[in-house]
Amino acid sequence: MKNSGVMIYASSLLSCSVCAPAEMPIEEVERIVNQDRPAGTERGWRKSTDATFAGGQPMPCPCDVMEGQQHWLLDC
Repeated sequence: MKNSGVMIYASSLLSCSVCAPAEMPIEEVERIVNQDRPAGTERGWRKSTDATFAGGQPMPCPCDVMEGQQHWLLDC
């Protein structure tokens, strides 16, 4: 994930929250995360079917730390 602009900032066994460039398609985010941190499941990391994060923010949502980035929730 180095130099791609993609960073996992929270993770659990079955889900992870990812910060990625806003212009990057979700398919590319998934590919990078699966390449660098395999989920260990046949499905791999994919965009969550949840429409919001646990705090109620819509997904994707703008990053509150870095301009031009957005957050995605992935699960496996």
